[in-house]
Formats: sequence, C-alpha cells, structure tokens
Amino acid sequence: MSKYLRIVFQNLEPLRISDDGISQGGQTAALRYIPGSALRGVVVNALSHRPDFESMKKMLLSQEVRYLNAYPLDGERELIPSPLGFYENRVEREGKKELENVVISGSFTEGNKRAALGSFCRRDGDCIYYYTPDTGSDLKIRINPEEGGKQGVFRNEYLCAGYMFAGYIAVDAAALEEVIRDVFQKDMVLGNARSAGLGKCKILSCGYAERLPYQAGKGVLYDAPVSHRHARRSRGALRA
Repeated sequence: MSKYLRIVFQNLEPLRISDDGISQGGQTAALRYIPGSALRGVVVNALSHRPDFESMKKMLLSQEVRYLNAYPLDGERELIPSPLGFYENRVEREGKKELENVVISGSFTEGNKRAALGSFCRRDGDCIYYYTPDTGSDLKIRINPEEGGKQGVFRNEYLCAGYMFAGYIAVDAAALEEVIRDVFQKDMVLGNARSAGLGKCKILSCGYAERLPYQAGKGVLYDAPVSHRHARRSRGALRA
C-alpha cells in the first residue's frame, strides 16, 4: 500500500524550470508548477553520496517511488490544474460568471465564450476560484554565438518568489520511507540558473499521508463533474 509524502515549500527566490512545450527560439518560458522530475532530482542528488546508494538507486527510480507534480497552495487549500471544456456567459453578476460544461452537455449556449480559468483552480460550493501565478523575465545577450550564428538577445522567464507549493511522493517501498523524508528536512534549490540567485526553496512541512487530496472520497477537490457553476478571477492572490 502506498504512503504519500506531502512536502509543503515556498520559493524564497524566483524559480526557473523551463517549459519546453511552449519555449521557442530566443525565448524560454517557465512552468507554473514544480514537476515531479524536479523532486526526483532533489532526492537522487541528496542520496547519491550515501555508501549504500547503488543498492537503493533501482528502487528510487522504479514504480515503487512515484514523484508527483507540486502545485500552488491558496492558504491551506490545495489547487489543481484548471480543467478544460468550460464556456462562460459574457455577463458578469456580482463578480461571477455562469459556466457551462460542454464535456457533460455536448454543446454550449450561443454567445458564450471559452472560459479562461487560469492555470490552477479550486472548487468551493457552486464556485470555481482560479489563479495564475505571476512571472517575470530577464534579458541576456548571447556573447559567444556558435560559428556562423548571430549575436543576439534572448529572454528567460521565471516564476516570481513567494509562492507556496504542495508536492507528493508516493512510496511503496517501506524501507525508503524515512530515507526519503529525511531529504526534505532542510531547504532545497530547484530549477536552473542557480548561480544567478534563483531557485532557493524553504521547506515548511513534510510528513506522510494515507491518501492524496484529489482521490475519490472524503476531502476531494473534485468528486463529481462541475456544470453550470460560477467563476471568479483571483490572479496573483497566492503569494505570501
């Protein structure tokens, strides 16, 4: 039976983890969440100096240990990536817009538009609250271009400092439970451009849970399809 190590942390410095899916020449976009592969890198790097690392490496990189993405928190509330398939009424009433779920209905009312639910969201009663973390960027000059290339300027995006995240590591191997938890007893550095003062994260809490918060049953974020609900924009409201 899996146990889920819940790690809550805050990025004290801007954080840059490239989004290769939308990055293009001259511009590197940043992810708005922390991929599980980044947490895996923290674990493997921390344990690689142990004399017994070779014997545990196979388990660390097997299905017995699964590294899940870390998503932002809104206070104590855990967020999930915003779902697709919603259309919204253009008319706003008391700061809310009525939503239609085309996944359920198969159609949407004429005049409605595709709903922009930000990057992450949470459900509360008949409302979906949605959020988009703030990002910044810096410009750099390519000083030594490859032979035949042009010297130019490129832009790197980063996630602004001050956000809290909750990430999970699913552990099936009982022998690794305490070993992996011990890794997150001190602060960590994530992402790239670390020499530029980016990526330092403070561990706020770390402990095992019996289930994920978005599993079916009590305490879930979404236990049923959402239709004809409302949405309210809360951009940038997550930072401490």
